[in-house]
Amino acid sequence: MQQNSNCAICSYPLARGNCRIVGKKGISTLITQSKRVEDKKCLDWEKKEKLDCHEKCRLSYSVSGTYTQHFALNAPNNNVVAARDEVPDFHYADNCFICGLSIIKDAKTKICTVTQKETRDNLIAMGKERNDSLGISVVERLENISCLIRVQGRYHRTCMSQFNTYGLKKNIDDLNWSRIDSLLEPVWQVLEEDKNVIHYLSKLVELVDDDSIDRRTVADHIKKRYGEEVECSKMGGKDIRASNIMHREIRSKQFVSDKYPPSNQFVSDLSSDYPPHFSFFIEHFLLIADEEEDKRAKSVKRYDISMHTFIHSATYVFVHPPLLDWDIDSEKNRFQASTIVNPPRLIIEKPFVQFVFDNTDHNVRTLDGRETFHCLGGIQVYTPEHEITQCGSVEKLTEMPSANILAKQEQIPIFPYVEPPKEGLKLIEFIDTNLLTMVDMPLFPPTYSTYLWAKYVDPENVPAWRGFMEICSENESFQRSGVQCQQFINEVPSSLTTIYTSIMHAKSETRKCGQKTTILTYDLPLYMKCRDIIAKLMLPDVFVRLGGFHMLMSFLGAIGIIMGGSGLESMWELAYASESIKKMMDGHNYSRAVRAHILTFTALGIVICDSIEEKGEIKGVIASLMRVWQKNPLKLGDSDSDKDLKKMSDLFYTKLKQLKNNGPTAKLWVQYIEAVLIVLRFIEAERLGNWDLHLDCVRRMLPLFHAAGHFQYAKAAQIYLQDMVLLQDIMDPQEFHQFATQGYFTIHRSDKAWSGIWSDMTIEQTLNRFFGTDLTHGRGVTRSVVSRYLLGMPCAVHVMQALEEYCNLETRNSEQHVDLGKGRKAWDAKDIASFVTWLKGHEPFKVREELISLSTGVVGGVEINCHMAFERGTQAMCHIVGRTYEKVSLSKLYKIKNLDFARTQSQKAMSSTVTVDTSLLFQRLSVAMRGRKELSKSCFDYEMSPVPLSLFDEKGSMRKTDKSQLYKMFTTTLSSRAFFDDSQFVVDGGWLLHSLVWPHSKTYRAIFDMYKNFLVQRFGRSVIIVFDGYEDEHIGVKSYERDRRQERNCGVDVEIEPDNLVPLNQRTFLSNVKNKAQFVYHLGQTLATYEGFSFTVIHAKEDADVEIVRTALKTHNELFRHGKSQVIVVGSDVDLLILLIGLTPTSESMYYYKMGQGGKANQLYDTRDHKHLQPFLLFAHAFAGCDTTSCFFGKGKMKLVKLLLQNDSIRALALKFYEPDCLEDELLQCAETITLALYKDKEQSSSLGTFRYNLFSTNLAKAKKETPLECLPPTSPALLQHCKRVYYQIQVWLQHRLDPCLWGWTRQGNILIPIMSEADPAPKELLQKVSCGCQGPCKSKRCNCRKAGLKCNPACKVCRGKSCNNSKRWTATEHHNSETPTTTDSCEEDGGQTTVEPDNDDLTEDDETSSSSHDATTDDEEINEGL
Repeated sequence: MQQNSNCAICSYPLARGNCRIVGKKGISTLITQSKRVEDKKCLDWEKKEKLDCHEKCRLSYSVSGTYTQHFALNAPNNNVVAARDEVPDFHYADNCFICGLSIIKDAKTKICTVTQKETRDNLIAMGKERNDSLGISVVERLENISCLIRVQGRYHRTCMSQFNTYGLKKNIDDLNWSRIDSLLEPVWQVLEEDKNVIHYLSKLVELVDDDSIDRRTVADHIKKRYGEEVECSKMGGKDIRASNIMHREIRSKQFVSDKYPPSNQFVSDLSSDYPPHFSFFIEHFLLIADEEEDKRAKSVKRYDISMHTFIHSATYVFVHPPLLDWDIDSEKNRFQASTIVNPPRLIIEKPFVQFVFDNTDHNVRTLDGRETFHCLGGIQVYTPEHEITQCGSVEKLTEMPSANILAKQEQIPIFPYVEPPKEGLKLIEFIDTNLLTMVDMPLFPPTYSTYLWAKYVDPENVPAWRGFMEICSENESFQRSGVQCQQFINEVPSSLTTIYTSIMHAKSETRKCGQKTTILTYDLPLYMKCRDIIAKLMLPDVFVRLGGFHMLMSFLGAIGIIMGGSGLESMWELAYASESIKKMMDGHNYSRAVRAHILTFTALGIVICDSIEEKGEIKGVIASLMRVWQKNPLKLGDSDSDKDLKKMSDLFYTKLKQLKNNGPTAKLWVQYIEAVLIVLRFIEAERLGNWDLHLDCVRRMLPLFHAAGHFQYAKAAQIYLQDMVLLQDIMDPQEFHQFATQGYFTIHRSDKAWSGIWSDMTIEQTLNRFFGTDLTHGRGVTRSVVSRYLLGMPCAVHVMQALEEYCNLETRNSEQHVDLGKGRKAWDAKDIASFVTWLKGHEPFKVREELISLSTGVVGGVEINCHMAFERGTQAMCHIVGRTYEKVSLSKLYKIKNLDFARTQSQKAMSSTVTVDTSLLFQRLSVAMRGRKELSKSCFDYEMSPVPLSLFDEKGSMRKTDKSQLYKMFTTTLSSRAFFDDSQFVVDGGWLLHSLVWPHSKTYRAIFDMYKNFLVQRFGRSVIIVFDGYEDEHIGVKSYERDRRQERNCGVDVEIEPDNLVPLNQRTFLSNVKNKAQFVYHLGQTLATYEGFSFTVIHAKEDADVEIVRTALKTHNELFRHGKSQVIVVGSDVDLLILLIGLTPTSESMYYYKMGQGGKANQLYDTRDHKHLQPFLLFAHAFAGCDTTSCFFGKGKMKLVKLLLQNDSIRALALKFYEPDCLEDELLQCAETITLALYKDKEQSSSLGTFRYNLFSTNLAKAKKETPLECLPPTSPALLQHCKRVYYQIQVWLQHRLDPCLWGWTRQGNILIPIMSEADPAPKELLQKVSCGCQGPCKSKRCNCRKAGLKCNPACKVCRGKSCNNSKRWTATEHHNSETPTTTDSCEEDGGQTTVEPDNDDLTEDDETSSSSHDATTDDEEINEGL
């Protein structure tokens, strides 16, 4: 860095300690910024390799293209070196470039910096337009520089404002005042029309036909013209305040402030107390008609009106606090205190009264998270409403009472509950509901069928079911109910004392109304406790009801469980969000769930109507009905009396019963229709106050509660039903007439018949809606706060309800308000049309033998019984008849299993097995034969185990070896790409299925296309694919291997349609043989239909390996005759290569292309390279274990191949298995010799039994631990069955047909099972000494004979080997025959231990004496001794 040099950026001298040399990379960054700000500095920098500059200048310029003037301000002028542009004398960073004055930072003056490049040009143009002294000076300053950003130009905001508006003000000042008045004439006309209207200046300016007049001018002229008659206020952003006019009028208004009006009449005379302008504000922003609901909602949102906040001294004016700036909290607390100290007086005549109680929990936001307040809230419902009124005003307190005085005010007295020694709920007996005295109501009335036919004929104009029923029930009689909130009970809601207190309080209040019977309602948990208290205290005049609203929600959840996986959720996704559907299926999202069920019921009804042959006649009847619908709508009784409508109902119901017989799938959806009908009838009963229908629906709900596993409601609802049926005999006749006949059990809160709601829904819409979370205090809840809350809120409820009614703004969300407008009808019609289209595409009522999911195609097995929900539930109800509540414990025995369960269920690949202890028999026999060498030696001619452990594992399955190790024995060959291009490929279909990974959410057709593209990409357009056969008619030995390979948790059966989504992942789907068979069939059909491709698909009868090799040889011969290319077999299984080498003539050449997995390279094999293995390779493969034969424990294929290569005599014996007609004895003799050689019999034993004994003795002497039996070679009987299976398999490969049942196999059902051995596992004299003492049929695992793998014999204490399920002759197939033991089997087994009786002739006197202690069992010490 040179001394006395200047900064390359700011051109001022460089000071020490704050400078930097910039390299090529930094210069590139500076050049980029220079070009962006267009300051032309880049021209000097482009040819330089380094630059000297200030560090601050570099940082500032690199980021924003500007630089600091810190160094320039303190540098003397004579040291300044000019930049490319002359540095001006005016300092733009220190002075305002408009006024020219210095910039001084203070709180009042706002300073701005130029950030936009075009600011300079705009100001120059404006200055030239002004052409005054200020404009000329600004132009002169700005023309001296090229960019304001570069010089960090700054200005005063007020200077810029005045500079911009100068021309406009000048033009306005030049106008004549009279001319302005003439221009504002439209404004005067609007203001003169109505002075009591709020006007916006922006709207008034739009009336003036001159752009030079702004809002300020209009406002100034309005003030000058009208003076104080008009008040102009500023409203901007979200902070909207009322005008000063309303403030002045309200404050000048004289109110009577010594009393409050009754809470239920709080706003009845409110309009007369409003000042004019405030009244106008309320009417225009709060009181808006129903047809302008959207506009009203926007207004409320815009002005942030809160209905429960402010209390004025004379009347309650509920508006946002900033509107009037009054002390709201103090007035609200004053009103609460006044209602507590001077409560309002009630005038009660003789209404029918009932009470509802529910939890009211308040999650207090305390600092420590404690002191959450819980209490029991209640309401008193009186019908008719006019029978009870509030009289008199509430005297307003002049002074607020202290906290102690409020805390001492009277509350509901607590009645401690002392539990009597009597049994209550426990002794209630469940009775048969069919024996109850009830009115049997029709489930499907004619009105419902009329609705469905009307929707079928005219879906757009007919409203949904709730709107239809509301119109039909317009003339029904009803009485409106009133709701009086009770004081909260300040105790834990779930305690018996709290519930007993609510009972006594309700009983006391009922007596005040002159009513004898007390009716209370609770939801499920509190209902059971209250019912128990009533039973124990024997209160005959107190009846408790179970909340119908929560009962219905539980029933909706039961329907969701039954229909889980059926396709209902997929159909609902056409109209609802997927996350909402989960809660709709559970019944928690009540309103959406009810609407969805109604729309689904309607869509199913339309589909059924369309399938009725007589629909043509019915259309005319419905058309005539709809023509007079608007003037003379249908009434509820018309459907029962009209013949045509009755005929329509009969046709529909008959068709519904017919569809029920179309298989389990159709029955499931008909059952769903019946369940939804119960829901609709239950709603109808409550809406119209039909008590008989209410009880009938509860009775119909019970089976589905049981079937869905809703056991709490299953028990509680039946107890409730039994109690309510007895009301008529116990209640006062007049009160029962009011309660049931007149429909006072339901609650009407609006002036229409179709508006009744459940009592527990009423408390949710009144008390809990307002006070669910109100009681929140940061430091906790004090006693006075709780008292004020408990005692003051009942009156506050009436105030809030009155305000909502006055403002026509209700926040409740209930089913009593059904929108019959065009928008709702159109929306419902659109969703119904979507459902109908979906149902017609999936055909729920199609004749099917299986129970399937309409959306996924999942097929339910025999254990899936969701279509039998009513039947299973009825069985559960019969199971508890005659039992008391204490003795009834409902289990999942009768709970249905739905299609969701079918999708995730575990299917066992084979029949259930009983795992045997393979060493148990050997241990017990060792004890029995101890000390007798000859007997011990002869025992090794037997397996001494229930299964031949050298060939089969403990579960009875064939032992398998790692076949892939054989690839090490074969050599690969090399080839070019042209070699493959000129080849014909024969592809293994089993490998092809797993060669691709199926993506999620794809249709079958898309996956078929993926396989097509894969084949074309790898093997060209002409490919032969051979798949395994899965025909049930052909049962071969491969069926056992498939059954063994099938996964324990295999996929469920799926019905495949090309356009359906695959419901399972690839592995689970293909683990099911039926699914794989369907998929292979559809894939083959699809591949054969592709135009321009030559895909030949072959389905083998069973095993595809032989068919692949035969197809390849046949294709090779055809190509050879025509002089064409070679054939390549494609796969990954070593069996294909072995068969290809073993079956291909040595004079010809065939190729096998092994496809690598997991990133491994593909390998090509030539059969000519393995001619030396061709004579015996098939025998080695079969004898050492292939898919249909067992391997020897611990003996791999390579050992046998080496033995055959090294020993000519053994190789000659192996060729015996290739002969077409060979005797069993000859095969056994050859097999024994080969086996002894394989096990390295150096002593040349005379038999396998002798070799087994010698090998066991030798190993036992040398080994440090027990020698397992599987290390011994098989016995001759077991080896005979093995060599028969080997011979059969080789002959099949050589295309010689044999009967597998004659060659080591036995048929069991639809599979072939290998015969392990036809000999007993031990000598008979020893087996008879092993017995069991089972008291039952020896069916379960507790039978020790079965556990040891033996059949019962005459030595068994009870069955004697004849009268039990384990008494058949022992065979190797029993393992596959055994059934799964059931947990409900009534037969019990004593688990008798195996009895071992030593031969007394060979015992000494001491042994004979000690043998008496071994009658039942043998302890471990003796077993170890015998070993």
